[in-house]
Amino acid sequence: MDRVPSNHRLAERKLIALVHAGEWRIDDKGRIWRVCVRTGIKTGGSHTVSVERRRVERAPRECGYLQVRAMIDGERVHGAAHRLVWQYLFGDIPPGMTVNHINGMKDDNRPENLMLSPYSEQMHHAHRSGLLDQHGQTNPAAKLTNNHV
Repeated sequence: MDRVPSNHRLAERKLIALVHAGEWRIDDKGRIWRVCVRTGIKTGGSHTVSVERRRVERAPRECGYLQVRAMIDGERVHGAAHRLVWQYLFGDIPPGMTVNHINGMKDDNRPENLMLSPYSEQMHHAHRSGLLDQHGQTNPAAKLTNNHV
């Protein structure tokens, strides 16, 4: 499982601000949409312009989670879509807790599929549901493959 980088809370706050500012919208199925873009004004400053809505989430990385990113004040900010959906709908994620996908599908960010759990419980859930198999040659510490045995 991918661990969340140490600076994730600051990045998530910046991304949630886009939702509160009306540039992004999160629907009842946990999908994140861009509905406005910020453009500069020749005399200085900026304003937002409505655009045809389009999905903000990007295809899952090797870890399987949908990612979002945005340019904010000249800085590219990345975040995990499921964490943004949780925070927008339910509030902050307490320290020591993670957002777990109940059905194990990491790209299913529907609110009813998300739950808070400590990291250890998330790992137990992954083992119980067969999402994480570390037996035999799939164990990262394995020295031999099944064929060699």
